[in-house]
Amino acid sequence: MPSFKLVAVLAFGAALLGYILRDPFDEETIRGKRVIVTGASTGIGEQLAYWYSRLGARVLITARRETVLEQVGLCELNIQGFMIGRHFPLPLMQPYSASKFALHGFFGALRHDFAFHGYDISITDHILGSINTSNALAFSKVAFNPEVFDTPAEDTAYRIMKGTAMRERTVYFPYYVRITMLRDLFPSLLDIMVRSWVREGAIDKLKTSPNS
Repeated sequence: MPSFKLVAVLAFGAALLGYILRDPFDEETIRGKRVIVTGASTGIGEQLAYWYSRLGARVLITARRETVLEQVGLCELNIQGFMIGRHFPLPLMQPYSASKFALHGFFGALRHDFAFHGYDISITDHILGSINTSNALAFSKVAFNPEVFDTPAEDTAYRIMKGTAMRERTVYFPYYVRITMLRDLFPSLLDIMVRSWVREGAIDKLKTSPNS
């Protein structure tokens, strides 16, 4: 009898784990959707355009640089907010961090407005880490250690597409980005961790030319 109970418990545990780890996302739900991708000339935006196109969506791409956009070659209305900077400030990036905090407030208020009006429009916050894009790597030469940017843009774009299609409220990608939850519990520890990402040369430059 004890062995039977043990087997039953293990079977239940395995079934529960399988349920938790299951992936309910069906790529076929993307087919035929009308999607607008902004900033589609490079990086995550470009990879998003490729993913949506591969899965049969009708994609409209936009970007500031027309010549670069032409090289890309190529809805349900969902709104996405991006980047880790909206959860805690990043060193040497005051304007960037301020803009991301502003996005958090704007989309949070907009979510309330949609609810009051009864609009069936979801807003998904995508809290992203250090993604391996050309722009990020170029900036890292000045301020951050390059090894921090180790997450492929293609994988990031897929997770953004999946989270948006599933109407998730918040997506953290990659997994380590959940350290943002430490902001309110251990703010000083998080500050120390974030500062460790900065290159020593950038710190020295800040000390000698604080206004540069």
